[in-house]
Amino acid sequence: MSKFEKGNPGGPGRPAGSRNSVNQMLDQLAAQGAETLVKKMIEVAGEGDRVAARLVLNRIWSAPKGRAVPVEMPEIRAPRDLLVAHTALSSALATSSATRAAYLR
Repeated sequence: MSKFEKGNPGGPGRPAGSRNSVNQMLDQLAAQGAETLVKKMIEVAGEGDRVAARLVLNRIWSAPKGRAVPVEMPEIRAPRDLLVAHTALSSALATSSATRAAYLR
């Protein structure tokens, strides 16, 4: 049996979930100092460091993705109604994005 099977010219590739030696070493270092690092980040964030607070919150509280945006769409009966509908949709999305961006600051 050959190394490269017919129809798979790239070969079998790396096994799923495997890590190279550099990443394995970094994982070990992170595991050893993770608790100390996390405690320090929380302490600094509590003292008012906004960057540290954002980093801590980004790890604890995942960013909302795929949430529904309520949109009151006008009825579309003719091609000219598409512009009004597009404006309504754009406004709702812009308002939702601006609200989320202000919330994350």
